[in-house]
Amino acid sequence: MKLLNIEVLAFMSGVVNVYLVTRCSLWNWFFGITTVSLYAYIFFNTKLYADMGLQGVFLFFQFYGLYQWRYGSQEKKPLVMQIINYATCLSLALIAVVLFAGISFILKYNTDSTTIYADASITALSLIAQWMMSKKYLQHWLLWIVIDIISIGLYVSKTLYLTVLLYSIFMLLCIKGYYQWKETFNQSVWSHSSASPA
Repeated sequence: MKLLNIEVLAFMSGVVNVYLVTRCSLWNWFFGITTVSLYAYIFFNTKLYADMGLQGVFLFFQFYGLYQWRYGSQEKKPLVMQIINYATCLSLALIAVVLFAGISFILKYNTDSTTIYADASITALSLIAQWMMSKKYLQHWLLWIVIDIISIGLYVSKTLYLTVLLYSIFMLLCIKGYYQWKETFNQSVWSHSSASPA
């Protein structure tokens, strides 16, 4: 199968995947499995090795996220949407820096990558964002928007124009998802407050 045909399939699966995330649907994880598998092949053929490796990690996160969304609470019930706290945010920022440095080193000295720092940035931030999404942190959408902006520039340089379109759609869906999740979260907080005894 030609690379363009695979890119088309990844495109369609990816759009459905992100749309279902905005709807908080468990089915997003099944489309995620398809999307990351297809992109692993695409990135290998375009020498985006960090992105290729990232898809393998994403594949793990599809199963991890599915479990968390279904049984992630202390009572083994579905995980509820939450806001990230300052301590967790700081820890994730430090992890992102370490990941970026490590991935950049590996790409520079062990591959023929021509986009080391952009590739490493996307990889490091995506790992953090994917974990945040698995835990249903509202702010994961904001990080995905940053990732999408970097990705669009990178994929333009690799002439993956259909993927550029995909990530542009992703960015719009992420903006939609953030406000949709925020509204849902605010409604749940309001409902909980109203139900609490005075």
